[in-house]
Amino acid sequence: MKTIKPVAVNALIEALTHVYWRKDDLKRFLLHTISDNKIKGVVNSIDWTLRENTKKVIATRLVEIMSSDQAQHFNELLSLIENILEFRSFQHLEKEEDSKDKIEKATNSVRALRELSEGYFDAIQKRKEIEKLREESKLERRQKIEFLNQLTDLRDRYSSLVCSSDNQRKGYDLEKLMFDLFKLFDLDPTPSFKRDFDQIDGAFSLNGTEYLFEAKWTTQPTETKDVSIFNSKIEDSTLENTLGVFLSINGFTEKAKLKYANRRASVIMIEGIDLFSVLNGDIGFDELVENKKKQAARLGKQ
Repeated sequence: MKTIKPVAVNALIEALTHVYWRKDDLKRFLLHTISDNKIKGVVNSIDWTLRENTKKVIATRLVEIMSSDQAQHFNELLSLIENILEFRSFQHLEKEEDSKDKIEKATNSVRALRELSEGYFDAIQKRKEIEKLREESKLERRQKIEFLNQLTDLRDRYSSLVCSSDNQRKGYDLEKLMFDLFKLFDLDPTPSFKRDFDQIDGAFSLNGTEYLFEAKWTTQPTETKDVSIFNSKIEDSTLENTLGVFLSINGFTEKAKLKYANRRASVIMIEGIDLFSVLNGDIGFDELVENKKKQAARLGKQ
């Protein structure tokens, strides 16, 4: 295990002695820099008002405690060194008596520590990188947990809709559910809106393409005429690269699938079973749309 050599330990003690003139300032610095509760307890247990407890005595006591067990306190020592090396000026000493002498001692002690601890910079940088990766990992885990929680909530809402007998309400609630699903996948969605001559159930963006959205929850599979009506809404769009996603919970008739497999169409067909796969976490909605789009382009089928 890498350890801090005695000569660097002594330089650390000297720097702690001189970077602050007032003991209260040194105490605040130590409590702010040290994270180990045991060492913080030592700092707080010291009677800082005693004349014999000079800054040198206090710094020596604390650093020797940590340096005697570097397996446990190596990171604390590095943290002290790192924070002391952040001192670039000593304006806080200018108001003190004999400030010029005090600033010179502080400057020299920090310079000496910097020279003697140069070999530990790699360890400091490595520790920073490890801490950064650890924090990123924590954030990623929190975001993943939050994502899964929201996805589970959407799945539960969908299950409630499946069991509901209020057919008139289903379509409206399905639109709201899909809008929340689009938001969850960062698709910059727009809720249902009206145009001059038609109604659009929603819209979203994916990989530079704009998609209009249509949702139907009927007892029978969606027929060709309904898909054709939606396709005409897409063709009326002023944006050339606009496509459409048609969600039919109970699927599409074979005629509808065949018609839009045998001609160039702008509609991607999604069924209830596809939606449940998304809500179950088996596939992302964005991935589902891209796969359907690729399949239509390459294989000529929906």
